[in-house]
Amino acid sequence: MRREISGDGRMAPLDRVRWLASNACRNIAGAFAAVPLERGQPDAAAKAQAQGWRGSPSRLVSDAVLRRELSGLFAGRPIAILDIGCGSGGARRHFVDAGLHGSYLGIDIEDRFDRKAGFAGIESRFEEGDAHAVALPPADLVFSFSALEHIPRDIGLIARLRGVLRPGGAQVHVVPGGWAILPYLWHGWRHYPRRALAERFDLDRCRVIAIGGPAALLLHTTMIAVPEILLRFSLRDRVPGLYGRLVAASLKIDAVLPGMATNYVVIERAPGATP
Repeated sequence: MRREISGDGRMAPLDRVRWLASNACRNIAGAFAAVPLERGQPDAAAKAQAQGWRGSPSRLVSDAVLRRELSGLFAGRPIAILDIGCGSGGARRHFVDAGLHGSYLGIDIEDRFDRKAGFAGIESRFEEGDAHAVALPPADLVFSFSALEHIPRDIGLIARLRGVLRPGGAQVHVVPGGWAILPYLWHGWRHYPRRALAERFDLDRCRVIAIGGPAALLLHTTMIAVPEILLRFSLRDRVPGLYGRLVAASLKIDAVLPGMATNYVVIERAPGATP
């Protein structure tokens, strides 16, 4: 497997060029692997939010997909949730929105956890440490949102996480697709084109849901990445009305145009569970 370098933190100019070249080549080479894909669609709530949305269009669709999928997997019974690379613990909102309840453990190498936020039905705790090394309790749901790309030995970690799943449980990960190199630029160690997904997950027990498309990719790149990452100003904050209309339009366009996913939601069921 190609040697990886991290795009996080400060980088020398030559390292930035090396990072872009290495990941662009890998993403293109892995773009056409045989991976069964479903298309993620926004729900009615996401469509209603679109014109007032200030985040990325793919985040809006990811949130809708997570509401639907998590509810279908676990709603109606208490579960144990393990959130890898949890940051502030904001993913607890996804679990509440999906009607989940139970215990929650967030793990991160840095303590930024929000202990003041209240999430109905979720009993929260946090542990600071490396998910490769800390003791991991049994879990019904192992979750990460844009975290695996920041973990250097992600293949070993994904294998380790399989070992903590209870029967009927699932890993659910949101990861950037290969095309995410355009809107995210220097971000983490890698992206996840189709080949990268096939190398890391058991596709016989997986559903892979593609998020976004050409319109979301173009909008994110031109309205967020270029002005905010390269030029250091927020275009979407300066023209919020226009940005909201473009988000709404991108949802309609991507509903009929296949390909060029910005993100994937990967759902891998525990052995013995139906994918």
